[in-house]
Amino acid sequence: PSNDPAYLRYGFFDGSTWSLTTLQSITSCNNCPNGNMYTSLEIDSSDNPHISYYDWANDTLRYTSLNGASWDDSNVTVSGFDRGKYNSIALDSNDYPRISYYNDSSDDLEIAIWGGSEWSFEVVDSTGNVGKHTSIAIDSNDRTRIAYFDDTGDDLEYASHDGSSWSIQTVDDSVSNNRIALELDDSDRPIIAYSASSSDARLAYNDSGEGDSWVVVDV
Repeated sequence: PSNDPAYLRYGFFDGSTWSLTTLQSITSCNNCPNGNMYTSLEIDSSDNPHISYYDWANDTLRYTSLNGASWDDSNVTVSGFDRGKYNSIALDSNDYPRISYYNDSSDDLEIAIWGGSEWSFEVVDSTGNVGKHTSIAIDSNDRTRIAYFDDTGDDLEYASHDGSSWSIQTVDDSVSNNRIALELDDSDRPIIAYSASSSDARLAYNDSGEGDSWVVVDV
């Protein structure tokens, strides 16, 4: 039932066996859809895990990380404002997290950035109902890239930051499904794998790394 406890667990494979650790148990969640906590995982330069996830009981984005000996857990967004669904986490060159997510109250794509002592927040895209199914990456210059779904136009969108402002591009305007995964190659060129429909997988890439020159391939 939807009010059963929802667990956040971390699995680690040591080369021969898996070990599982329960990190959080969220109870009294009357709106939890089958325990979906929208988790995202990134590994830092010391091989420590960093996890972002959505707390359905309190409508908040949360962040937990292993400091080498113990787990630290904290709220990123304020309780009750439905910010944090469809989150995705990446780490910059200092191993500081950046988390893209959907604001369900305003239907916007937002990002939370850890600066070493506190979180800062930005609205990346607020045109229409945007920001579901985000996937974030950080390039070699510590600049942020985000792929995400535009629910208003059924589009795959791509946001990139040049150090001062965001640029938004429509990658594919014929997307009816929304599983999205963004990666950058060794030259910081974006590659996006996604579902165009329930049975149609596609790959989009940009050879220049800039501009609107996307190539879309059915796979």
